[in-house]
Formats: sequence, structure tokens, C-alpha cells
Amino acid sequence: NNVDECDFTFEYEVVRERERVREEKHILSEEDLEIISDKLRMLKRGMMISVRYYDTDCYVTMKGLVAGIDELSHILTVVKTKIKFEDIYDIEIPE
Repeated sequence: NNVDECDFTFEYEVVRERERVREEKHILSEEDLEIISDKLRMLKRGMMISVRYYDTDCYVTMKGLVAGIDELSHILTVVKTKIKFEDIYDIEIPE
């Protein structure tokens, strides 16, 4: 039974890797960087957000609760995922 679970997890990870569309990281304009900075300043722990960020070789969109904002290290934590400010492409804060 444990072996089946491991095989399923492995297959799931392989499928997820295939779904990733590799792309170059976009260079943001000064205006876009300012908008992201403004949104980061609005964030509070426990807020539900959607964040699009560059992860290794492609862009990923994640929805979840803000778990932390480390302005010193420039890291946003959504649930348990740590995202560098410099990798953020967009943040949506639902009303």
C-alpha cells in the first residue's frame, strides 16, 4: 500500500513538471516595480492573496494566506512557500 502511494506521488510530480512551460524571466519596468512595492507594503499576515512569481525556469501563480513578510531579507512567505521580492511578477489582493 505504501509503495502505491509513493508511485502515485512520483507520477504526479512528473506530470506537474511536464505541465511547466519554460520561459525567461521578464524584466519589469520601474513603474511595474513601484506597483509591486506598493502592493507589498499593503500586505498583512493572514491576508488571502494571489501571487505570480518566477520559480527556477517559469512563472507560477499561487493563491494562499500571507504567512510572513521579511523586509530585511526581501522574502514574502505565502503559506509555506518563500518567494523573493525580486521574483514577484504580480500580486492580486482580493477586495
